Amino acid sequence: MVVGFNDTGSEIRTILGGGGVSALGYSNSNNHGVAFSYVGSPPRDPPIQIRAVSGGPSVVCADSNNFYYASIWNDHVQSRSGVVIAKSVDGGKTFGAPTIAIAKPPFSHFVDHNWLAIDRSNLANLYIVYLDLDFSGDVLRFGPVRPSDSALRD
Repeated sequence: MVVGFNDTGSEIRTILGGGGVSALGYSNSNNHGVAFSYVGSPPRDPPIQIRAVSGGPSVVCADSNNFYYASIWNDHVQSRSGVVIAKSVDGGKTFGAPTIAIAKPPFSHFVDHNWLAIDRSNLANLYIVYLDLDFSGDVLRFGPVRPSDSALRD
């Protein structure tokens, strides 16, 4: 079992550690949730430059080894924000570097409240729902979003 949560302690540790800031943490349990072990913050940097990972974590499980962690991210240097997804292949003990799934310009879009789901009939399909407050003046659009990184696909 793996849970993600907002974690102000991670913020302090990651500011001092370099490589981007995170306000998130995660814990895992090997005994069906009787006790949890705090792991820390999921990775937030290379191969992409994510300056800050913040709030709204969502975790899904494909099987006992494969977990996915989604969260909101911001990069005010590159003027982007959105949702990233990281994958664990060791039962949630560690997560790989995050992949950008949603990217929006932060000065005209406010992305929040992401939620990740997995398709039980095809575990390679992930679905992201998120709030996009669009101040750009563009017309409302609907359509599928696919992660650009093949590392998320089995």
